[in-house]
Amino acid sequence: MFSLVDAAPALSNIADGIEPFVSSIGLTATLILIILLIIKELAAAALENRPVADSPEIVRVCRVLNIGIIPCLLTFGLVIFTRVISVL
Repeated sequence: MFSLVDAAPALSNIADGIEPFVSSIGLTATLILIILLIIKELAAAALENRPVADSPEIVRVCRVLNIGIIPCLLTFGLVIFTRVISVL
């Protein structure tokens, strides 16, 4: 008969194998998030110096960067959440 007590060591071994993979994904997502946020901030600063009508490309860049920023933010939040849960 299968029980949760028997499954606990197997799940622990799986979690130990996945941890480096999750850490690398978290590091990669964090670095990409930082780069995208820097680019978006620079584009917003460039937009402040010009009228919006004269620079539709910069407005488009700011909108397109959200496509990459949102998933990176979700991944970053998930990594932080798992780190906090593992400490508790």
